[in-house]
Amino acid sequence: MADLIWIEGPTRSGKTTRLLAHIAEIATAPMAGRRAGAVFLLFAANGDNRLTLSDRLADSLPATLPITTATPAGFIQNEVTLFWPLLVETLGLSPQFPMPLRPENEQELATQLWRDQLDRGTLEVPGWTETQTVRRSLDFLQLAATSGTPAEALPELLVAALPGGIASADVWGAIAQAVMQWRDWCLSQSFLTYSIATELYWRHLLPQPLYQAKFVERFCGLMADDFDEYPAIFAELWRQADAWQLPTAVTWNPHGKIRLGVGADPEALALLRTGAKTVEELTPGVADSLASAWAAPLITAVLDPLAVPEPMSAVQVIQSTSRGELLRQTAEAIAAAIQQEQVTPGDIAVIGPGFDAIARYTLAEILQKQHIPVASLNDQRPLVSTPLVRAIMPLVPFIYPELGRFLTKDAVAEMLVVLSQSAQGDPNQSWFERVQIDPVRAELIVDHCFYPDPQRPDLLAVSEFPRWDRLGYRATDAYNALRDWIAQQRQALQQRMLTSPDS
Repeated sequence: MADLIWIEGPTRSGKTTRLLAHIAEIATAPMAGRRAGAVFLLFAANGDNRLTLSDRLADSLPATLPITTATPAGFIQNEVTLFWPLLVETLGLSPQFPMPLRPENEQELATQLWRDQLDRGTLEVPGWTETQTVRRSLDFLQLAATSGTPAEALPELLVAALPGGIASADVWGAIAQAVMQWRDWCLSQSFLTYSIATELYWRHLLPQPLYQAKFVERFCGLMADDFDEYPAIFAELWRQADAWQLPTAVTWNPHGKIRLGVGADPEALALLRTGAKTVEELTPGVADSLASAWAAPLITAVLDPLAVPEPMSAVQVIQSTSRGELLRQTAEAIAAAIQQEQVTPGDIAVIGPGFDAIARYTLAEILQKQHIPVASLNDQRPLVSTPLVRAIMPLVPFIYPELGRFLTKDAVAEMLVVLSQSAQGDPNQSWFERVQIDPVRAELIVDHCFYPDPQRPDLLAVSEFPRWDRLGYRATDAYNALRDWIAQQRQALQQRMLTSPDS
């Protein structure tokens, strides 16, 4: 790896900043042999990191620099799709354009394909439900693809690696055969899943001389942030880049391994470090951080069963017999520290595993009663818990056929209320003042104008309600606007202008 720059350091040590500075150096310097139109390819471990990295690129580097960002999964999908004609020619695949399959569609179609085997119990693993059996079997193909293992090796690997006490060797062998059947069926239908695209890329596309020649024409450098979170097959891509004499650079967290076991293989990637041109080891920029003071003893206490941890004066333990009491005592300890001016509210972070909505509400309520501001960070909740999402979902059965059985009167009423909120209202108005169809009128409309039907539900004209004058002008106008929009979407669907609910 004669051109590899290896930037190593723990969290918050400035690895990404150093990587961006290195990109700026080589992107602005003249490079012999750089083709016109070639760009630097910068990888981020996942989509959220890629967006953050793109923002930092825009802030710190000139817009004229030829740089594009990608995630490992997105890059592989795009490359396989772009060079599908080459794969069709070399592997004899179906010439029709490939269609990506989302995990939920993959699960459904694999269940249908394996229905006979699932009913016969051929794939039955004690303790696994049918859904778990399908999902975990598909995950075996994903893990094999990201590790650079041919799918044909799965029968032997599963029998050798998985405990016989869970299921017999015949079951593991049948699962491996079912996985290969699924892969071959998808290829015959031109369906692309993440695992199938990954196997096609490392096994058939990357070794192709034509692809390699086109790669060098399109890209003039490879960079990766958080390289310890990448699949093992990216080690081969970096070796190829070295053979193509492309400049490469990565950032590496020796204490990372966040995605170990779910696709990442730090041990396989770490082998590239030995041949790196330069290894830069960074240290944390904040010497008095919690990590520098507590990380070593805490990690030792957790990982070393023989270690006798010494008490830390700065760490106090709150013990309680109930969760509610624990939350109350935690809030009281926070309030006491603030009142005694030991710390400001902005310097406090409350971290808890499985911090659900009830715990967040309880803790925030106790603190806010004592006039302590609370902000929830990285609040992860299901999308359906958001009123706007719940309001949008009932629109789908009104446009796409055969979905009416999923509709309820309550869902339609909520849809009318939420979607009738005026976007032009005074920001000082309350939510109820901006709503054009209030809950009472929404219930009246649903009782008299909602036509339930499994095939084609509908919203009838307000004249179906004998006392439609009770709705008022604003509610009637908002309701008619929604009906007109639904009619337009139905017409667009008939004209094939809509292809899916996403569009």
